Amino acid sequence: MIKLENISKTFRSDFWKKGVSALEDISFEIKSGKIIGFLGANGAGKTTVIKIIMGFIGADRGTVTFDKDLGTDTRTILSNIGFIPERVMLYPHLTGNNLLNYLGSINKIPKDQLKENIKYWSKRFEITEALGRKINGYSKGMAQRLGLVTCLIHDPKVLILDEPLSGMDPSGRRKIKKIFKELNESGKTIFFSSHITNDIEAICNELVVIDSGKIIKQGSLQKILGEDSSTTFYMKILGKVEITLDKIISKKESGPLTVIELAEENIKAVIGEVAEKKLKLISLKRKRANLEDIIFESNK
Repeated sequence: MIKLENISKTFRSDFWKKGVSALEDISFEIKSGKIIGFLGANGAGKTTVIKIIMGFIGADRGTVTFDKDLGTDTRTILSNIGFIPERVMLYPHLTGNNLLNYLGSINKIPKDQLKENIKYWSKRFEITEALGRKINGYSKGMAQRLGLVTCLIHDPKVLILDEPLSGMDPSGRRKIKKIFKELNESGKTIFFSSHITNDIEAICNELVVIDSGKIIKQGSLQKILGEDSSTTFYMKILGKVEITLDKIISKKESGPLTVIELAEENIKAVIGEVAEKKLKLISLKRKRANLEDIIFESNK
């Protein structure tokens, strides 16, 4: 749907000074029908990439290509994109209703349809009662939810969202992630940046990881987690167990069970001890790969 090839960007504060490299040879694709998580620490280059996709700044090298499904001219392409920036900039002197009606008129949405869209999305994001108030009285989370409504009222094909869950409390984050899943199931493509691995793992099926302006991982989230499967296992044993300490990582008693964490190479030896002591082995499971650990290892 949207393809980035060999994107590089350097920022210069002065012609005579050496520039600061923000992006170096970035290539990835926002695939149709996917929820793509764009993961990276603050300052990694996420917002710069998004600004280049949206055409707010130009790349020094490389290309951004849009499928014909999104349009063949800039205006049509942008009308098929719902965008929310990292810092939601809304007109503070307007009410929420004023803003949504203004944006609807710019997008030439028929009045009856616009009214229905505003009613539906404001209810979904739980800001209906706030629409009559001026935006300068909104909390950060409320302004963020209004921003999400602004990028959905024109029914775009793809959503490009820069840190859309910032400013949300845990309950709000959960509800909005559920809405993202529903939007994706209805056919919308979603590309959203975050520095929080839990948000990415919860809803994404594709992942792009950026660090210091370079892509360090990309692909199916399931594949990335599978490729980096842990070599650590959890063993559950019925009863209290005394196991040679150099064969295990940790041991914890949980009711009638003992849970042992151990490395793959020690499984055979520990099972031998369990059998020798005539204890019952309940289960043996591989420790689930953790995205945060995988990214940390990639950065070493």
